[in-house]
Amino acid sequence: MITEGVVVKRSDRTATVHIRLKGETCGQCHSCGIFKDGCREEGLDVTLRASEQLSPGDLVEADVTLPNQAVAALIVYGLPLVCAFAGGVLGYLVAPAQVQVIGISGVSGLVLGFLCAGAAERGIVGLCPHGRVLRVIGKAAGL
Repeated sequence: MITEGVVVKRSDRTATVHIRLKGETCGQCHSCGIFKDGCREEGLDVTLRASEQLSPGDLVEADVTLPNQAVAALIVYGLPLVCAFAGGVLGYLVAPAQVQVIGISGVSGLVLGFLCAGAAERGIVGLCPHGRVLRVIGKAAGL
């Protein structure tokens, strides 16, 4: 989705751009369920790759790409499930006759899977920019 936004913050290779969605655009990107903070009435802040020299207050045209929901679902649901299964198998290999060891190993694997999924989610959403700044249009009004 190509849209306009205002640069809020600039770092080495990325820029945080505030995008105000209005009218027909609001609801088409489904960001209310994808981004960590969701979409608020006043818009949303998105981290984008920026090759140009930008400064806070610049009005830019940005290409905002949404994270792949299938990959996110696979990480959130699949990783804990695989870790729980692996923990149960490991518990069975260590003590095949003791059900408590197998159960504790499976639950431990599940907890480890949720911790890894949380870390992966923070890494994917926090570090990967969701698109790029295409060009600078000018200065935002009122700044």
